Amino acid sequence: MDRRRLSPFWIVAPGLLVLAGVSYGILASKLGFYWDDWTIAWYIHFLGPESFKEAYAVDRPLLAWIYQLTAPILGINPLSWQIFAILTRWFTGCALWWVLHGI
Repeated sequence: MDRRRLSPFWIVAPGLLVLAGVSYGILASKLGFYWDDWTIAWYIHFLGPESFKEAYAVDRPLLAWIYQLTAPILGINPLSWQIFAILTRWFTGCALWWVLHGI
């Protein structure tokens, strides 16, 4: 029996999205920013997304590029950051399933 027929990606991916939505999405509009998110919102509002390169150059240079790409799209709206976090968790779950399914 083919394992791909037992758990095709087009069934698992929506299931993981529903699971992420139920787990994190119920309170997404009420969560707001966390402790370290306030500095990110400050950088976006006052210095702009290009300021992340210098701010994270020493300890987290890859994170600066991620924030430079996502900050102009998401802005300083906490709900958009929460939805982005849910989608990131879903994508990570799909990637983990894909790797484990390949093994």
